[in-house]
Amino acid sequence: MFKYCVWYCLKPNHIIHQHIRRYAQAFNTCSFPAHITVKHSLSLEEAKDLHHSMKGIPVPSFPGPSSLVSTVTKIDSIKFYAIECKIREDGAHISLAYRCAEGFSPVEVSVVSPVSIGPDDIYLCIADCSSRYPNEWKILSI
Repeated sequence: MFKYCVWYCLKPNHIIHQHIRRYAQAFNTCSFPAHITVKHSLSLEEAKDLHHSMKGIPVPSFPGPSSLVSTVTKIDSIKFYAIECKIREDGAHISLAYRCAEGFSPVEVSVVSPVSIGPDDIYLCIADCSSRYPNEWKILSI
């Protein structure tokens, strides 16, 4: 679906992973690795190049949660819905729930809590997001 991606992954012990699992149960959706997308829909070679070029760059700061929104992204003929927590004015966000069948209602969005991320909470990685199912996305390299 999103081919290969470069992400800032959240470390395994971050509370956001628990939130994502809880929302997946509440919304009858699947769980996935918590991340901030740097760039998606890349070939593996493009992802490796971008990852390599970013290795020496300091991790950016994400000052805190601002708002929760429901979004839709169309890839080929598939509509991909998300609940996102905006964490920076430039559009940086963390997705907290995904689904393909239908969008999220305002009531579902109201159940989700905003999140905070510090610079020590994340690391750069490449992910294989070629599956339509986010629970099948795999982190390939750190």
